[in-house]
Amino acid sequence: MSVPTPLIHDRYPTLLHGLLAHAARTPAALLYRVIADDEQIRTATWAEFLSLTRRAASLLSAHGVGPGTRVVLMLPNSMEFLVAFFATLWCGAIAVPASRPRKASNAERLSAVLAAASPELLVCLDGDTGMLAELFAATGVAPRLLALDWEAIEAQAECPVPDPLPAPDDFALIQFTSGSTSVPKGIVVSQGNLAVNIEMMNRAYAKHRGTRALSWLPVFHDAGLVCMAISPAIHGGSLTLSTPQRFIRKPRSWLDDIGRYGITCTGAPNFAFDLAIRMGGSANGLDLSTLDTLWNGAETVNADTLRGFVKKFAPCGFREQAINPAYGLAEATIGVAGGPPGEGATIGRFDAMQLAAGIAQRSEAADAVTLVSAGAPGWNTEIRIVDPQTRAVLPDGRIGEIWIAGPQIAQGYWQRPEETAATFAARAADGSGPWLRSGDLAFLRDNRLYISGRIKETIIVRGRNLSPDEIELVCAKAVPALPLSQIVAVAVQGNAESVGVIVEFPGAQKEACDAIAGAFRIAVARTLDVTLADILFVDAMSIPRTSSGKKQRLLAAKLRAAKPEKLLHINSLAA
Repeated sequence: MSVPTPLIHDRYPTLLHGLLAHAARTPAALLYRVIADDEQIRTATWAEFLSLTRRAASLLSAHGVGPGTRVVLMLPNSMEFLVAFFATLWCGAIAVPASRPRKASNAERLSAVLAAASPELLVCLDGDTGMLAELFAATGVAPRLLALDWEAIEAQAECPVPDPLPAPDDFALIQFTSGSTSVPKGIVVSQGNLAVNIEMMNRAYAKHRGTRALSWLPVFHDAGLVCMAISPAIHGGSLTLSTPQRFIRKPRSWLDDIGRYGITCTGAPNFAFDLAIRMGGSANGLDLSTLDTLWNGAETVNADTLRGFVKKFAPCGFREQAINPAYGLAEATIGVAGGPPGEGATIGRFDAMQLAAGIAQRSEAADAVTLVSAGAPGWNTEIRIVDPQTRAVLPDGRIGEIWIAGPQIAQGYWQRPEETAATFAARAADGSGPWLRSGDLAFLRDNRLYISGRIKETIIVRGRNLSPDEIELVCAKAVPALPLSQIVAVAVQGNAESVGVIVEFPGAQKEACDAIAGAFRIAVARTLDVTLADILFVDAMSIPRTSSGKKQRLLAAKLRAAKPEKLLHINSLAA
């Protein structure tokens, strides 16, 4: 794999350069505060964390970890993960974050990661060794295990500072894709990719040495890892890290933590905003006045959700200007567009029929589609909108594929040279390139990026290209009681010209389902001139999702045949 030299961050070429510099400047300042599911809190100053990582690096080295070693980090949101990640970098090794399956029988993703990465070591918690032994026995893939133990770490001497420190071209991370439209692939991210992409997001979200960030996003996912967990090594502020389980169990905990710790920056996918709005009880007692940036990304951003969030939490000191929608993908390390900070969300209304024809024409008609911009192209990032068939660069206001160039573009797919060439080295019809092909559809208007869908998920009806996102937004607007996250639009299996919708609606009664189906059909026909063939109502948590919560629409389209036990009710025109 060819490794182009990335633009080097002007102060911190790698995370370790930043970690050493900030630890020397403010050794006693708080770096990490970690809140466990049981509300136990562990903290580390810059000096303490630096010492821990150097001791953990000695431990890893004693277990054979060195330059180029691939180390799977199967650890939860925890101080253990943070220490192990930076210790891996100290050793010159390559970190491979992985999700923790609950048991060996549902470890398909972990098995895929192990098979693709062929790691030499897997770091886990002591309580996971039995489950892993069972998995290894079933799959035949068995890297060495290291159950991380604080006593073992603290007993180690601090490893010396590497001389020289890792270079920007050195591989740092293999980040596996979420798998929303295909099998997860390992993306090779360099030390320099991480440093410059974190700086790009720092500028988009106004992060700096005084930043007090908060995250519960999973650390094995690119947004949770790069955007939040490891970013203090570049911006120099602090991070309070919680867990996804704590948030899902008690959505208010996210908002409580903002006031409790004076948080200035946090963010999450759109579904988290919906949960916060719908959480039980009032917003009394919350203090969101310190929040300067609240980014929304990783899935479709819903304008009604943003408005609902502002309405509910403005009395708590929340400022609408803090909202910062963003766009990114793992192939670009993560961040591509966002900001400018302090300007709030840019929302536009567009003619639905024209959008289906590939043209973004503003409209104030009652049935116009409302889209939220993902912000401006990031620092040192070029974006072009390109016709995916002809490769012609399209003008503003035309829908095409997002092509990206910049120093944050990752090095390619791990051991997949043909796919790397096709995705990371594209050339436009005018000869420009290389460009990263995102697979996402969007348009640019007034230097703002508007996402309209995924190429692989596009539904073709009578020669028109329809985005599932667009159909889902229309449905959600027609029945506001249903969150957007519980609605999926798909092509009906066996009939590429028909559109179906799947709704998570546990406990659904036929009368309620039929009423919802009727509202959906009227709204979609009126707005998009499309007739919904089948509307399926399924139980809670039935819609397939990636590890980061993205809807897997291509898998959802197979739900009816693959998992009929999930179906609660079907409203079909064919019935």
